[in-house]
Order: sequence, then structure tokens, then C-alpha cells
Amino acid sequence: MRRNGDLSDDRYLINRDGRVLSLGPYDPAHFSIVYMILVADRDRSFILPHFWYVNCQQVSFRSFRLIVVWQFLPFQGGVLTKTLLPKTFRPQQIAAERNLWTRISMAQMAVGVSELYALELYTRYKYDLAHTLIDVQWLAASEAERRECEDMKTVLKSFDIYTLTGIPFSNEYIMVFQTIKKYIERIRKKRLLAAQNWVQSDH
Repeated sequence: MRRNGDLSDDRYLINRDGRVLSLGPYDPAHFSIVYMILVADRDRSFILPHFWYVNCQQVSFRSFRLIVVWQFLPFQGGVLTKTLLPKTFRPQQIAAERNLWTRISMAQMAVGVSELYALELYTRYKYDLAHTLIDVQWLAASEAERRECEDMKTVLKSFDIYTLTGIPFSNEYIMVFQTIKKYIERIRKKRLLAAQNWVQSDH
């Protein structure tokens, strides 16, 4: 699973003489693409469960099937790229893991996973990929910017901010930022009411 930085540089251009499968256009000035690659038996179709808000594309080769699941994070990635690599663990490593969810995930990697489980992993990892990018940008901000944007950081880490398309100022894109604005206003209203109640109780 990977969150890419800006892919607009010419070094990412591909040889169009071969077979090209597009995941769709997106604007790297406003978005980062986040995707998971799965490999299955050639005849094993990946059936996307209902109500999963993700893109999915798959193609069969001679001896295997390649599946890509992806969404767009509405933040510029710049040069920041992060990759998460699930791997096969030894029985001793699995037994030593204390976290039940992690232990189950480690055991499943050796035998393969269902569509639902793969998407649960995708969801778990996509939040990590979003939060690490938010944290990096937060560390680069000035003290004044942090004071001004503290509520925004809280909201960005509180819910799903991914989109299906990487088109800036689309209805989907605008809806994400309207939701962010609404939650920030709610946080500030609650803080104001709490301060007013504290002043009243103090008197």
C-alpha cells in the first residue's frame, strides 16, 4: 500500500507502446493518490462489496491477477511518499504479538485474505497514510499557523477525508471541505459554551 508524492515529473512518464491501465487523472497540486495492490490467482475475481467507497480495477495476466484499490487524499503530497508492506511472519513472531488485531492480520498474510478483509486492511492503513502526511505538514508549520489551524488538525484526523476522484473543486471535493468547516465551527461553539458555563459557575 502506498501514498505517492507528486507524480507530474517527466521521469514518471511511461512507455505507451505497451498496455496501459489508467487509474484516472488527478491534480497533484491538490491531491495525493493512495492505493493498495493485491495479487490473486488468475481466475480469482475480486468482487467489491456493496457500499465500499473505493475505486477498484483488476486485470488478468498469464498466471496471476492484479487488483488495484485506490482513493485520493485532498492534500498535496509534494516529495513525500510512504509505503506500507504487509509481509509473511514466522509462527514465533505471530505468537509474540500482543495486539489481537495485529496478530490476526499477521496470521492471515500467510494464507491470503477475502475482499472484505483486504478492504478493512486498506481502511486501516489509509488513515495512517493520511495522518503521517498531516503530521509532517504540522511539524513544518510555524507556531502562529499551529494556533490558527489546531482545530483543523483535530478534524482532519477525526473522519474520512478521502475522495473517489482527484478533481479539484468538484462537488465531492467541496463537500469534504464543507464538512471540515462544519466540524470546526462545532468544536469552537462547544469550547465557547464550555467557557461561558465555567464563568457562570465560578460566580
